[in-house]
Amino acid sequence: MIDNAVKIISQTDEAAIVGGYGVIFGGVDLEGETFSADTNYMLDLVPTKLAMYDHGQQKAVDVPIGTIPNENIEVDEKGLFVKAELDRSREYVDQVLDLVKKGILGWSSGTVGHLARRDEGKITQWPIIEFSLTLTPAEPRTLGVERIKSLAADY
Repeated sequence: MIDNAVKIISQTDEAAIVGGYGVIFGGVDLEGETFSADTNYMLDLVPTKLAMYDHGQQKAVDVPIGTIPNENIEVDEKGLFVKAELDRSREYVDQVLDLVKKGILGWSSGTVGHLARRDEGKITQWPIIEFSLTLTPAEPRTLGVERIKSLAADY
């Protein structure tokens, strides 16, 4: 198994660049769905995506913690590799970075629900507007190997 954990690529007092696969092709996620290279991600729809923590569902961190310009999204044979610039002046970003260092966060992509399209478990259209760092991504392969092994042992 390849380690897909989100990692800190670089860091200054003002910002941190974190990278990892935001979408991994093939496999079936926890929702029973599959992304592929043929999925229409409509990346040009939103030229700069938001970087969030847990899709903004945590009241304390319900604002963007950074940004991901389109040039920081690489599509390869494995999936969409994302590099986000996190603003260290934002509240809780350093705590999020501590979780990244521990290898327990994965990426999760966010869309506008009414524009998403599915066909028998295959996601055919998924216009990405944000990527979130989360403890519980629907695609567990975005977590690190050790975290996946730990989850498997627990369940």
